[in-house]
Parts: sequence; C-alpha cells; structure tokens
Amino acid sequence: MESSRQIRKRQEREIQEHKKRGDKLIYIVSIIVVVLVVLLAVVQYSGLITRVLPAVRVGNTGYSVSNANFFYRNTYASFYNTYGDSVGAYLDPSRPLSAQPSIFDYSMTWAQYFWQEAMTQIKQVTALYDAAMADGFKLRAEDNEWIVSWLDGMKGAAKDTGYSYSRYLNLYYGEGNSEKTVRAMMTKSLVADRYMAEKLESFTFDEEELARYYDENREKYDSVAYIYYWIDGAGEDGSDESRETAMADALGMAGTITGSSSSREDFRQLVQLLTGEMPATTVTPLRDLNPAYAGWLTDGARKEGDMEVFEQSDGCFVLYFIDSTDNHYNTVSVRHILITVKDTDGDGVYSKEEADETRLAIQDVYDAWMEAGGDEETFSDMARNLSEDFGSKENGGLYEGIFKNQMVDEFDAFCFQPHQYGDTGIVYGSNEYYAGYHLIFFSGEGDPYWKTLAENAKREEDFTDWMGNLVSGYEAKENFLMRYAIDR
Repeated sequence: MESSRQIRKRQEREIQEHKKRGDKLIYIVSIIVVVLVVLLAVVQYSGLITRVLPAVRVGNTGYSVSNANFFYRNTYASFYNTYGDSVGAYLDPSRPLSAQPSIFDYSMTWAQYFWQEAMTQIKQVTALYDAAMADGFKLRAEDNEWIVSWLDGMKGAAKDTGYSYSRYLNLYYGEGNSEKTVRAMMTKSLVADRYMAEKLESFTFDEEELARYYDENREKYDSVAYIYYWIDGAGEDGSDESRETAMADALGMAGTITGSSSSREDFRQLVQLLTGEMPATTVTPLRDLNPAYAGWLTDGARKEGDMEVFEQSDGCFVLYFIDSTDNHYNTVSVRHILITVKDTDGDGVYSKEEADETRLAIQDVYDAWMEAGGDEETFSDMARNLSEDFGSKENGGLYEGIFKNQMVDEFDAFCFQPHQYGDTGIVYGSNEYYAGYHLIFFSGEGDPYWKTLAENAKREEDFTDWMGNLVSGYEAKENFLMRYAIDR
C-alpha cells in the first residue's frame, strides 16, 4: 500500500507527463495553424479562390468568384449605359454601391440590387447555354471575331490609361479576372444571346392567327396621336384666391393657344413662346388614354387640327388632335441623308439665311447623287459619307418598318404619301434636338403595321413562356466563397 508521500510523488509525475503531452499538443496545433495560414495565402495568391473554386453553382455548372464578378460588373455596365449622362440622377458612381440605397427597392443597396440582377443573368445564361449546347448551336465566325475585337479594345484602353492589361481587366470586370476568364464568360454569354435571338425568331404564326390576336387585344394597339400640354392652375400658396387667379390665367393661356393655332407647328411654337417649354407629342394606345380627355380623342368626328381645353381642379390640359389609327396600313422603308442647320452666328436661333444655306447644301447633295447615277446603292454610299443622322448613316441612311407618327411631321408626311420605288424628296424637319433638311429616297412598303404589332407581341409572349419554363429548373446557389466577391 502506497504511503502518502509515494502518492504525492506519483501525482507530481503524472502532472509533469500531462504538461509535457499538452505542450506537445499545443506545438502540433500551432504548426498546423501556421501551415493552414500559409496554404490559405498560397491559395489566395495563386487565384484558386477567385478563379478556380466554384462560388456559385447553377445546375451542373460552377462559377468562380471572378466569373460572378464578371456578371455583376456586366449588370452595372448595362445600367450605366442605359441611363448614360443621366445616371447621376439614380446613383453616385464615385461612391461605393454598397453604401447607396437602390431607388428601385429601398430595402436594398445598389450593390445588393446589382448582385440580384447578376444572379438572374447567371441563371438565364446557364439555361440558354445548356439548351444551345443540347441543340448543337455554334457561334458564327463574326461572333468570335467580335470577342477578339472587344478584347483588343480593352488592351488599347489599358494602354491609354496607363494600366497593365491584366490590372485593367480586374478594374473593369472585378478582381480575379484575366483574359482567359473574360473570354470564357463573354463566349458563354454570347452563345446564350445568339441562341435566344434564334429561338425568338423561331416562333411563327399564320395571318389568321395574328388577326385574331390583334382583334382580341385591339385596345393595346389602336392608338391616337395628339399634342398636349398641362398648364398648372394650383396657385402658389394653395389659398382659394391664389387658385382662382392661377386657374383664370391657365384657362386664358389655353384659350390663346387654341385660338391662335392653325397647325401643329403653330401650336408647338405658341406653347413654347408662352411657357418656355415644348408640348409633348404622343401616340397613345386606347387603353392608356387619360380619362379626362379619352372620350374627346376617340370621338369619330375628330379630325386633324381639332383643339380643346380640359379643365381640372388644379389646372388644365390643352390638346391638339393629329389622328387616330387601327394600324391597317403598310409600313414603309426609306433611305435619307440629313444635313443640319448650323447656328453660325451663335445667337441660339436658326435664321432664314442659315436655313437657306442648308437647303442649298442638300440640293448640292441631290445634284451630285444624280450625276453619279441616281440609284439606291449610290445613295446608300453617299449617306454613309455625308449624312449627319448618326443613327442611320452607317446603315446607308436606311430606316425600315416606319410607322405613322414615328418621324418628325414633314418626314412622316413624305413617307405616307403615295409613292413608287425610287421617288425622292427634300423636306425640312425639326424638333427639340435638331433642325435640318432631309433628302429622302423611297425604298418600298413593308408589312401592314397591325400585323407587325401582333406578330411581335405574340412572339414575345410565346418566347417569354418558353424562357420561363427553361429557367424554372435552374437555381443559383451561393457558398461561403462569395464573401470574396466585390461589394459583398
């Protein structure tokens, strides 16, 4: 039997042995931690986390952090390009998107909103890409050339801004991206886009089916064209006396406008003269007409030039009727060359002399075209070189499928007069953006506009159903690696 002294010595030895084992364990754990830290650093430095390991999985496809960053930046770039110079009205590009609430959903920041859109885009691209591969779809040679051209442009932009190519791609598309990752995602997105366009065009309908669809949805498409302006009559302080004075002034101004106008141009100029603003010209479907004046606009007795004032509790609408249509007319195609009037003296007004100079210039264009043969191909070449309409010049000045009231008044009037192929005319046109002379070449008629409207709408409906069914089987599942994505 152990004595108390022997027991104490044994306990001391056991304590020492436990201490030694504990020190050894701590040492081993410390080594493991150091190794893990080093491995993590190596993984991060090598790009394994951002470029290789999947952070999002959609169906059977994994997307790395860099891939996710690509789609996030794509959605932001699309938004930015859509709103252009006015983007500042929605967000501040100089501030972090994660620090600004989205105006589309105040419960989200802009970063959260764009990530939501990015995940939707990833799902759609994956679904479309998978379907395209199953159908044996391939990009055309020019599509691949476009990707190469885009990347070459990125190289040029990097050089111009003083960045290395790889750093510029990181700044533009988000951390972890390289030419390889960008090319892969661009290719996948372009396959999805081209396949989607091909699928959209694959929905076809016979004329009887389209006629039935149009009749069932007539209020969406039958429309009224008119000019309108709202004159405020609420008064400055909200008092009855102020309102009565303001309403009297508003009605007086409206009476002056309707009593002194004999044409659309008169109406517009008078509104601008009295208010400093231009009235709105609109083509509105029947279902969207303001109830305050819908009855007047749709009265069968209405004719071009009719005007009316509609008094409301806090002001009045003044209207100029242009026309109404059930869209049973043929669209037209024309080419044109535009030469704009120049405000050479800088007084903010286009004088008669300045307009006359432009009229002579467009006549010179016409004469040169006739001397060169006066055919459509020559006209197209001259439009590319001379036209100041940058929306059509690269296409040889061509506008196809023009419908009524799409163009400025004078251009529209030429388009829908009776014409034969090759008829030409010179017309003056102007709006708040330009003034100038158009040399127009009539190329021919297209489909009835009602048919175009019905076909586009029905095709869109059928495609939307198809797309919804396709994407319904896909879900974007994020994992913990998404913490490395930008703006998270």
